[in-house]
Amino acid sequence: MMKPLQDPIFFDTESTGLYPYRDKLLTIQVRWQGKNTIWTEWELGERGIIDEFFKFTDNDIVRKKTKFVGFNNLEHDLSFLLERLHHQDYGKNNFELRWERFARHLSYIDMRQLLGQSIGQFSKWKNWFTGDKFDYGGDMIPKLYEKGEYTKILEYVNDELEHFELLFDAIKKEPFYLELQKLRDSCLSKTSNS
Repeated sequence: MMKPLQDPIFFDTESTGLYPYRDKLLTIQVRWQGKNTIWTEWELGERGIIDEFFKFTDNDIVRKKTKFVGFNNLEHDLSFLLERLHHQDYGKNNFELRWERFARHLSYIDMRQLLGQSIGQFSKWKNWFTGDKFDYGGDMIPKLYEKGEYTKILEYVNDELEHFELLFDAIKKEPFYLELQKLRDSCLSKTSNS
């Protein structure tokens, strides 16, 4: 049977909008071993939060034993992060080092793709699996940021990270996921015997 993920890291970002060529990252956040870490633009600047996330991913143990799990992280969070690298004042080597790490060396699992690429937002899945609702969604983050309501952003981000973990735990119990594990195990055993 396929080994379970070792220490999955739940990964997310928040931004001022949907367009990384003009909008900026406001937060990069991870949940690892039950603890949330949030780097904020209003404390560190956008480059600062990218640098802190880069430092976090520099641990060989983390990079080899885990996957970064999120919701729509392949389409939005990762692509946004990579584009925002272009807007920072990095030299060529530092830029390429960060790009390589984020784009090629880290592994990502996107729960949105597991659940159905075009089916709903995270808030709908969260409500379906846990019954929990939050008073506002990610689309309110830019307005909260403009008003300087950073505490509300942090409350939202913490709640979302915790529910990423709950949703992923629920997905791992679903028959389709268990069948996927069996298929993978079968494929890996045939490949290793060849």
